Amino acid sequence: MKSFVIFVFAILLGAFLSLVSAEKAIGQADPRSTLTPIPTEMPLPEHPETLLDIQTLLQEVDEFCELPCFWGIKPGYTSATEVFGFLEPGVDFSTRRHSEYFFSERRGQQPIFSVLVIITDAVASLTQIILSDPSEWLPDETFELPHLLSIMPPLPQAYLTISRGQQRVFLTVAYDEGVLAQYAFKLRIEGDVSSPTGNEPYLFCPFLDQNSVIKLRLSNSDAQSMLEDFAIGFQPGATVNHYWSVDRMTGMEIDEFVEQIIENPNKCVELLSDNELMELGYPF
Repeated sequence: MKSFVIFVFAILLGAFLSLVSAEKAIGQADPRSTLTPIPTEMPLPEHPETLLDIQTLLQEVDEFCELPCFWGIKPGYTSATEVFGFLEPGVDFSTRRHSEYFFSERRGQQPIFSVLVIITDAVASLTQIILSDPSEWLPDETFELPHLLSIMPPLPQAYLTISRGQQRVFLTVAYDEGVLAQYAFKLRIEGDVSSPTGNEPYLFCPFLDQNSVIKLRLSNSDAQSMLEDFAIGFQPGATVNHYWSVDRMTGMEIDEFVEQIIENPNKCVELLSDNELMELGYPF
């Protein structure tokens, strides 16, 4: 009798343990569970040494590395080991919190291309790319404004900024996919006059030969967070705000503005005039 009781107890215990293991396995497989991103060891390209290397890498299309992924570096996922091994091979990065790469055509000149990757918790968290004088070296269908707008979702948050001092008009576009880009173009005035008399509208001409610099910030943040980080104190409704929405500055809806630049990249967009901007309180 005693042996029979022990036998039954063993069967019940085994069934109970099997049930617990099954429930645990089901819980682990629950697709609703929240997982922390794990650094990935993606194959990154060879370290670029020449301008041709950079141009070739910019032209390569990788369907597995779309923005905000750049050159295999995906914010929130790519490990610090991979980043440093690619951008700064052989460098001791044990105490570093960022990795950077610069390219100048001649020693002592300002870089025409740079990449800065911020490292947080041993993974890439932000990639910043700066392209200077892009009309002189940037390959087609890479980061020129019409192409970027054509490969991204159609309705970004978009803002225009006019700087009289720099004689530049800046376009800032931000996407919830984690992409913020700013383009600086030469400030032009209707009639090609050299200085405003007040009534001629300013022009936004998205021509590559008028584009002095392109800046990109790539992260795993949404558009609004990136805008607030990029422009300290940026608030869309603020009284003192140099960033005016595209529709406010041009009278065009954002989809119309984007479509015009994509379909007519050699056509200028008319902005408000100097007098109109001053009457509306634009903070030059």
